[in-house]
Amino acid sequence: MFLVKVIPHVDGTQRVLELVNCKIGRVKVREAWSGRASLLLNPHCFSDMHELPVMEVLSAVHFVADLSIENGEVVHNDLAS
Repeated sequence: MFLVKVIPHVDGTQRVLELVNCKIGRVKVREAWSGRASLLLNPHCFSDMHELPVMEVLSAVHFVADLSIENGEVVHNDLAS
């Protein structure tokens, strides 16, 4: 699972901006089903992802689960010099 880790500096500038690959562990699925879905990407101050064109939602699987996010590794540090 990939996460974007954003931590601002005290002056409001970005202090940490990393793409992190985390492992998911200890998964206990409570419910799971497939069905119709839609995708809505909202504008966010740290990401322009909402500008990506969504051509078609092919399928969707919905689930309710208990899980833990294990330690990860930094894939990309955008602010590293």
